[in-house]
Amino acid sequence: GVSRQPVREALQRLNTEGWVDLRPAQGAFVHEPTDAEADQLLTVRTLLEAEAARLAAVHAGSEGVAALEALCAEGERAVAADDVDAAVGLNA
Repeated sequence: GVSRQPVREALQRLNTEGWVDLRPAQGAFVHEPTDAEADQLLTVRTLLEAEAARLAAVHAGSEGVAALEALCAEGERAVAADDVDAAVGLNA
């Protein structure tokens, strides 16, 4: 129920922001990051996660620390059991 013009404008904006690749005579495709882009994203994620962990440690009480230790132990068991789904879920 949307006309083509707003869709074109939205796809053009997503293309400009790097989320979508527009291919003539083929259509729009979700952008697949290059190896360099993936490395940059992982570097930023590492920095953000380290800062988040630092802030969590500063503000954690004994109850929070105990919960995190239990979660970490579960994650280590999942990794040892080669249970990827459980490890990813616990990591989230």
